[in-house]
Amino acid sequence: MQLRTETNQKLIDKVTELFSYLTDTYQFPNGPAQSTDFEGLRTEFHALRRFRNRLLHSTYIELKAGRELVGLLRSNPKIGVDTETGELIFDQEPFTEAVVHKKLKEVADAAFRLGMHYTQITHWFPFDRFPRRA
Repeated sequence: MQLRTETNQKLIDKVTELFSYLTDTYQFPNGPAQSTDFEGLRTEFHALRRFRNRLLHSTYIELKAGRELVGLLRSNPKIGVDTETGELIFDQEPFTEAVVHKKLKEVADAAFRLGMHYTQITHWFPFDRFPRRA
């Protein structure tokens, strides 16, 4: 219940910290490998969170030819500056089904791995069956 009010960014970090605490506290047979994979998930979920934010906060430009829609361009209204050259950096890309499908596959893969970790935690429970780390 305590995690329900957290932002997505903090939720990812807190859940990862809770999982790491368990694997650091108890000598689970595959704890270190599970913890390493969970840390990797943190990185992936943060990248997916940033992608989601770019999608939501971007502007979409219709590209038309002969009154027909031929594509969409996603454009982030925030313009960056290259620190080395001083050139403006525009975050723009074609917005296609392929872009969406690629990210959906990443979400599905990460969610599947998260589900496997959830299953692992339920198999470890009750945790005090395992020795504590010194």
